[in-house]
Amino acid sequence: MSLRLRISLYFAFLFTLIFVIIFFIFRKEEIRYLEKGLEKEAEMSVSSLAVTCKDFLLEERVPDLVKLCYEVKEKGTHRKDILYTFVVDINGVVKGAWREEFVGKNIEEIGVFLSDTNFFYKDREFVFNRVSEVVYKDKVIGKAIVGVSSRTLNILVDKMQRRMLILFFLILLAGVMGIFLVGTHITKPVRKIIKSIGNIGRGEFDVSIGIKRRDEIGKIAKEIEIMGKKLKIAQKETQEKERMRRDMEISREIQKALVPSEIPKIQDYELSIFYKPAFFVSGDYIDIIKLPFERTFVILGDVSGKGAGSSLLMGMIKMNVLSLARTVSSPKNLLVSIYNYMKDLIPEDMFVTLAVGLLEKGGNINISNAGHFPPLIYRKNESKFERVELKSLPVGFSFLDVGDFAHSLKEKKIVLEKGDTLIFYTDGLIEARNDKGEIFGEKRLKKIVYSSDINVEELKNKIVKEIDMFVGLEEQKDDVSFIIIRRK
Repeated sequence: MSLRLRISLYFAFLFTLIFVIIFFIFRKEEIRYLEKGLEKEAEMSVSSLAVTCKDFLLEERVPDLVKLCYEVKEKGTHRKDILYTFVVDINGVVKGAWREEFVGKNIEEIGVFLSDTNFFYKDREFVFNRVSEVVYKDKVIGKAIVGVSSRTLNILVDKMQRRMLILFFLILLAGVMGIFLVGTHITKPVRKIIKSIGNIGRGEFDVSIGIKRRDEIGKIAKEIEIMGKKLKIAQKETQEKERMRRDMEISREIQKALVPSEIPKIQDYELSIFYKPAFFVSGDYIDIIKLPFERTFVILGDVSGKGAGSSLLMGMIKMNVLSLARTVSSPKNLLVSIYNYMKDLIPEDMFVTLAVGLLEKGGNINISNAGHFPPLIYRKNESKFERVELKSLPVGFSFLDVGDFAHSLKEKKIVLEKGDTLIFYTDGLIEARNDKGEIFGEKRLKKIVYSSDINVEELKNKIVKEIDMFVGLEEQKDDVSFIIIRRK
């Protein structure tokens, strides 16, 4: 193969690699931009539908609702992105739809959600489902639902990709031709240098070019020989770093699975969560799982120890929770089921503490605790704090059978009045230390909650800010996680 062709292929490869990186970055940002546009379109359409349909819904004028839904779907956008439109009453019964055949059905039977979410509608199309309440004289009388299809997004992305590829091939062709012409004037010593670079690129770092010239070509040749020796040393370091990087990536994915990406809306409650690992991976576990009939599990856990082992074990706990949560009726039963599945899988020198709450309508909460810190309640009307003391064993003592573990567990029902606040937390919150060795403590936490008449998200931020100010530059020794629940 001629030198000119070698140089051309080398730079073509380099250009292709750079283009691929830029292409995927640009593609990701373009898709994100288009998705935001479709989501905004869905939100505008559903808001418009909710405003215009309230009189029809109040008077149950079904034909007008059907006509309105049809007009929003067929005329609301020039790209025909809207896949479906519905108007339902407070019980979820369809009162208006773009097709009459859906009228009178329950919205859940149709396979559409009564909440803002993205999903595959009937396994056919990915849609951005948006819901807006229909309000008449400050009273919710129903909901409007609009689903915007991702068809346009896919078409635009395909067009963008084709244009990028055409541009890439044109630039690549012009670049290769130019490099090929420049390669004609390259001298013999440079051929040796290119060949040596190719050998180094294939992992052959012991190169000897044999050029003794003292000009720039000779200096380049000498530097390449030195580079080969350094790369041979760096190769081993790179391999070790790559192994560590893969371990860290695996751990990062596990951590993503442990923490909810967003907090669902829960009737009668405001929720906020905080999670901060002490190191790259964490053994803390936070989960919020919505159940049928307006019931929600909130779970906070902590694995003894640190590192990837703790993170992997908590990942196993989460998988069991997800498979069991909808099959049990109480926090205690959930903990017993987890223990039954996990008791023989947890190493002897490790254990897991778990606190579980089941939120129901009207401020009713059932709590069970497997060796975790007792949750803290602030009674707003009485200006006092309570601890939900439920002494029990953690998950992980394999010498106990399931019956003994179940017997050790207690479950308590509490009732949150409006404005009352319930906090689940791990030891990293109250045991955070400053440079003097002092711990943050439960007393400081209570003081923040008592003196802050703000929403739960602002309260979370204030707690985090106070901890950061207290700890200062001192290294964080333990994971910090907590859940704030307030009765609306």
